Amino acid sequence: MSLINKYMDSDSGNSTREESNSKYQQLVELFSDKTDISLDDYFGENQMGDIEDSGDLIEKLREENALEVEIIYYANAIEYLAREDASLSDSIEIAVEYGYELENVNSELLASLLATQKNEEQVYNISDDIDEILNAPSRMGEFDKEG
Repeated sequence: MSLINKYMDSDSGNSTREESNSKYQQLVELFSDKTDISLDDYFGENQMGDIEDSGDLIEKLREENALEVEIIYYANAIEYLAREDASLSDSIEIAVEYGYELENVNSELLASLLATQKNEEQVYNISDDIDEILNAPSRMGEFDKEG
């Protein structure tokens, strides 16, 4: 079963798409299933007009700061780092890539940078799925062509 079919109504004979089967809703469901980002927290279906592919969607998410994570409080940061990067090697590498000097970093910054990178990776990992959804013809368009 293709990704498109997974996120569409099982009643494929129905020529009208219900709102729950819109490309936007399919993306919301994809993000809910595969990422830690709630797409509908950042923009709505009416803002999808300019989004033609995964690159456009990722750019929109960046503009909305949807990929950025801020982990505050020492205890939360330490817990996150212990779970995700106990050696701190990944988070320190990210900090250095961003130009931070080690004497200017703390656990909250390292945890936030790492969590942000993980968000970005999750979205990049589903970019083909995003493109598949965005480039799928709408049922109404297919129906109109046949009729």
